[in-house]
Amino acid sequence: WRDIRDDDRGLLWEHLVLDVLRAATRGESLHFWRDKSGREVDFVLRRGRGADAVECKVNVDRFDPKSLAIFRDLYPQGSNYVVCPGIRSPYARRFGGLVVKVVGCGDLIKEFTSG
Repeated sequence: WRDIRDDDRGLLWEHLVLDVLRAATRGESLHFWRDKSGREVDFVLRRGRGADAVECKVNVDRFDPKSLAIFRDLYPQGSNYVVCPGIRSPYARRFGGLVVKVVGCGDLIKEFTSG
């Protein structure tokens, strides 16, 4: 990831996470969300009555929770994930009023293939 141009890194990471999610869910209930103001959540997976939100970031410190907070105001039920390369052990992190689980791709697969 260090040798990829900065302009390409985020988009390539998002596509890799998309492939992981498609493999884990067979593409079922896999969506994205964008409002009329252009705020977006990279991926949304409907599970039961909730909607899990997945954001893709090469660096978790660059995650801006504003769009996710607006999404959660509209769809309060579900889990929040930020998927980053190099995360070996998942952990929870608070961004204002939101609790987000920071995971790598391996743990993301486990989240969506178990139970």
